[in-house]
Amino acid sequence: SYWYYGRALAAGEGYISYTSGVVTSYYPIGYPSLLGATFWLVDRLPIPGGDADVVAVLHAVLGTATVWFTYVIGRSVGGRRLGLVAAGLVALWPNLVLYTPTFALEPAFMAASTGALAVAASHDWDVGPPSLRRSAAFGLALAISVAIRPFSLPFLVAFAVAIVATRAGWRTALRCTGVAALVV
Repeated sequence: SYWYYGRALAAGEGYISYTSGVVTSYYPIGYPSLLGATFWLVDRLPIPGGDADVVAVLHAVLGTATVWFTYVIGRSVGGRRLGLVAAGLVALWPNLVLYTPTFALEPAFMAASTGALAVAASHDWDVGPPSLRRSAAFGLALAISVAIRPFSLPFLVAFAVAIVATRAGWRTALRCTGVAALVV
């Protein structure tokens, strides 16, 4: 399904159901759009290999980003050693490795969701709440994740709770979370 939708988007046909031929929103648009943009680019450049090869490379890049984001999160939470251990575990996790050569959305979702968490976690929470700029950056990263899989939206709640935990107060938490939610 994702391959079909990505190919249809790359061809300019829109997000059309392959069963009914009408516009659909059965799957969130994020991953099919990523595939569509990738296929559109590959169709116009002299890149060797077929769709499966290109998607495997795309997923390898996304997997590498996930490993990096995991390191950033782990380092922010527990220091460099924890970041390295966590990144190593993610890099070698069998399910994540096995999804690389597939047309499954998991590599994209993992990169997007850990990217959003890395934006939030890399803030120095000991000095207080994040700036409105960082809140907007978190919102943008989360928006990408939500476009792939909407159930990452509760990250906004966790963001608000983290801000309240800095003793910044509910007003600040609502302001920062509101900015992030507005961007999402």
